[in-house]
Amino acid sequence: MHRIRERLIRNKTALSNQIRGLLSEFGVIFPCGHVALCAGLAQVIDSEQRSNQLKTMMRELKAEYEDTRTRIKAIEQQLHHFVNNNESGKILLSIPGTYRNTHHNATYRDTHHNAMRNTMDVFMLMMGVLLRMIMGVLLRMIRLSNAIYNFTLL
Repeated sequence: MHRIRERLIRNKTALSNQIRGLLSEFGVIFPCGHVALCAGLAQVIDSEQRSNQLKTMMRELKAEYEDTRTRIKAIEQQLHHFVNNNESGKILLSIPGTYRNTHHNATYRDTHHNAMRNTMDVFMLMMGVLLRMIMGVLLRMIRLSNAIYNFTLL
């Protein structure tokens, strides 16, 4: 369920960026974030100056965006229910960086413009970034060594 939630969040972010980029081509520019996106879409949809085709497209994209948000919330409720009602879920909560901490941080960043709540959040974020960088370097090294090995076989 976590992976589905993560994929939906990536899809929601990609969709909001696509909407923002498309509207910027029509001269409608607004800041990042859910509230700004909804306000910008409402502005375009209610505008008399915009074409019906653009308004229809924005209504469809807004419906897709809201549907994705609804699906994310439903998964979060299921995860919350599981974590609070199962012994294994309670054990998971004791591990730093698990669902409740991750979910809380995402919600906090969304509502407080990427502000970190405490130094532990910053530390966990930096460790995650560092691990991703290390994994990326290792994967590139493996690919390079495979390419060299395959070249020497020729």
